[in-house]
Amino acid sequence: MVAGYEILRGGIDMHIHSNPDIVERVQSEYDVAVEAREAGYRGVVLKQATFHNPGSAAALRHLVPGIEIFTGIVLNHWVGGLNPEAVIGALTLGAKIVWMPTYHAAFHIEIVGRPLPQSAPIELKGRKVAGISISREGKILPQVEEICELVAQKDAVLATGHLNPEETELLVRTAVSKKVNKILVTHAEVFCPRLSVEQQIKMGKLGAYIEHAYSALAPYMQAKYPCTPEMIVEGIKAVGANRCVISTDVGQIFNPRPIEAMRSFVYELLRLGIKEGDIDLMLRKNPAALLGI
Repeated sequence: MVAGYEILRGGIDMHIHSNPDIVERVQSEYDVAVEAREAGYRGVVLKQATFHNPGSAAALRHLVPGIEIFTGIVLNHWVGGLNPEAVIGALTLGAKIVWMPTYHAAFHIEIVGRPLPQSAPIELKGRKVAGISISREGKILPQVEEICELVAQKDAVLATGHLNPEETELLVRTAVSKKVNKILVTHAEVFCPRLSVEQQIKMGKLGAYIEHAYSALAPYMQAKYPCTPEMIVEGIKAVGANRCVISTDVGQIFNPRPIEAMRSFVYELLRLGIKEGDIDLMLRKNPAALLGI
């Protein structure tokens, strides 16, 4: 192992984007798995935002032994949006995480002005789609309640996606009421949902884990949605590392590869006073508990 990567041994990144995807990614699923194994990772979650990919995970477990490979489903329009049948299918095939909408979330489209990034195919860039909300007039939609129940039955992870802060809290409260034991607030400092520290504390007290992602620090984010490592450290310390997860949320063509992003992220957190024991919780123990390994 190359010097400096030892800190990643046994780690689990719960948020990596890879090819194949509608949006161009920097690496294939296979390349991510191989590099992660070489870095000493215990596991990775390959997040496919357009279609769910349990078949890829099954194949990669044979092709790249020695590392745990997981997938999930993101409830964008490509799988029918808030579609309980798609959730049933994905969970039956072994999906570990059900994400609420990301690119097609109403809040994402409101903030970004379009559903897809510039690296999307030209024929999809200008395509208009209806934004997806999980509530109507402040009341959770019945299909979202059903999805929470399905997630609870399989003891899977429910992740909040790119909902706005109000819907994020509503989802967490609903999931708790439906006996979902594993709730993950998606990249708290990224523009969707861009939670305040106070909101993060509230979600943690409700029973959710807070995800802090390297992608919030990516250079392309800073012009419109500035975030500093100090802001992430403030959130971790306020909520407590026992309720936090660190991930990368990379794979985009303009970001570092996932392993390098995580290495940089971890050392920056250490530099700013996060203890190695807390890194162990957020990089290893908490992700393992969420994934049931």
